[in-house]
Formats: sequence, C-alpha cells, structure tokens
Amino acid sequence: SQIVLKYVGKGKSVTGSQPGELAYPIACTAMDGQLFELSALRGKYVLLDFWGSWCNPCISAIPDLVSLDLKYKHILSIVSIAYDEKKNLAVLNKLIKENGMQWVHLFEDNKDKGGSSIVKKFKVEAFPTQILIDPEGKIILRTVGIGKGDLIETQLKAVSGNAAN
Repeated sequence: SQIVLKYVGKGKSVTGSQPGELAYPIACTAMDGQLFELSALRGKYVLLDFWGSWCNPCISAIPDLVSLDLKYKHILSIVSIAYDEKKNLAVLNKLIKENGMQWVHLFEDNKDKGGSSIVKKFKVEAFPTQILIDPEGKIILRTVGIGKGDLIETQLKAVSGNAAN
C-alpha cells in the first residue's frame, strides 16, 4: 500500500558528451552531399572539431588539425562540424580547400534552433571544441580553445607506437 523512493545519485548515461561516456550517435548529410554516420568510423580514433568561419581561434587551430591528420591518418579520422550561417558556406568551403582540410565536414546552421543539434548534444558552448573518441566509441578527451593539439597528439602517440607514418 506504500511506495518508498530513495535517491541513489545521478545515474551514468549510456551516451553523452563527456570523457568516459559513449559519444552521441551522429547521422546526417556531410557538406559534400555524402551520408555520414559516426558509427561507421568505429575501429579508428575520431576527432570531432567544432568550429566556424567567424571564429578566429578556430581558424588559427587549422594547421594543428592538418598536422594531426597527416601524422595519424592511419588511426585517426577527423570530422569537422562547422557551426555557422548558411550565407557563410562559400567562406567555409574556401577555408577547407585553402587549408587542405581533407576530411569529413558537417555543417550546422547556427540560426536553426532545432532539437537535433550536434552542437547541443555534445554541449559545445565555446569554439573551438575538440572531442577525441576511441575506437570503441567512448570519449577519451575534450578540449576547448587553441593550442591543445599536443594533448590530442599525446593520446595518439601512446596508441600508435610513437611514430607517425
């Protein structure tokens, strides 16, 4: 005749945005028109890079991303998520081409306040934000700001033997 509830603390979520959690699934159309699914990259490390053409620190971090891509392409896939305005698509494409950003690019309209936002799911509040996901899909590192490439590289060196191909 009675139910007793006892608070036992916050439960661990299965998916999320913080280190130790499985990364939220992403399935959408990439900027090149191809279907993209984060789950298709299982087995490799994945670096989610949240940026925008309006973000000078994001643009200054591009050379670090290109360097990581060149050194660790054998174990790492980079996925950039541009959080920007549709009117800036040409600027984004120019930055991607001029900087040799040869990886998957997703676009999210920062004017669209819909609920399926990748930026919202990953709780990105500052740019650039980078999230490193291990081959099993678990988030192992989250950085905000520039100059964090060495933190990411430390993680990758540890698993790649130390040398890049």
